[in-house]
Amino acid sequence: MADKGLKSNVMGLFGGMLGISSVAPAYGTGASIGGVGLVLVLGLGLILVGLIFMAILRVRQPAFFRGETIIHESAHAMRPHERLVS
Repeated sequence: MADKGLKSNVMGLFGGMLGISSVAPAYGTGASIGGVGLVLVLGLGLILVGLIFMAILRVRQPAFFRGETIIHESAHAMRPHERLVS
């Protein structure tokens, strides 16, 4: 389990370094918005759009976020020895 924690910390450090470097306008195309690199602005913008989208889906489909399984009609036609998840 210590190996998993180490990988997580290394990947977090790597992501942090990429985030810091993307602040510089020279990173990527060289374009900037308000002195902040366009790569960072676009990246954070996409993450924000994704979070908003997930919040909307959480309100519209709460069963999915509670971990409940939605079984399709075809699953009822399965033979008794077949399972959806092994």
